[in-house]
Amino acid sequence: MTLDSYFNILEIKQTTSKREIKSAWKKCLFKYHPDKADQSNEEELKQANQKTIEINKAYDYLKNNIIDLDPFEEAICEVEINWDIRKGVSSSNLKWIEYYKELHILIVQFKSGGLYLYESVNYETYVGLVQSDSKGRFLNKNIAYKFIYHRLAKYEDWYKFGKQIFHKQLNNFN
Repeated sequence: MTLDSYFNILEIKQTTSKREIKSAWKKCLFKYHPDKADQSNEEELKQANQKTIEINKAYDYLKNNIIDLDPFEEAICEVEINWDIRKGVSSSNLKWIEYYKELHILIVQFKSGGLYLYESVNYETYVGLVQSDSKGRFLNKNIAYKFIYHRLAKYEDWYKFGKQIFHKQLNNFN
């Protein structure tokens, strides 16, 4: 069997985490359990038993051979897939902004070259910035001095701070 077939048997995507694999395994076992088959129909019972064996085999293989991503990596994958994050802005002093909704992270690139990451920025504040007539003024009044920020030397540095922020949020949640 191929790796794809194991995912297909459990009716899941290849980007699924171990926790989701286990949940899918339980759902499939419940859905295709031999006790749900017509006991008087030998062929249906045989198919249900075979399907249960395939489900268990797929689960055993995937749970032992799939490496879970760090929760931050999973969140970033979700963000990059589901969210158009970078927006060029028409502003006298801002070049572009990015917002990671699930992580509450705002990244701002100034036309002067400064690059900043702001923590814990709620979505409403981000929308207010995007819709504001004076984005620089809105940023100074509502974001710059109200949220923790980090000056980034280069764009790729956001990832390091983002990971720290994410794990801090995760620990506060648990």
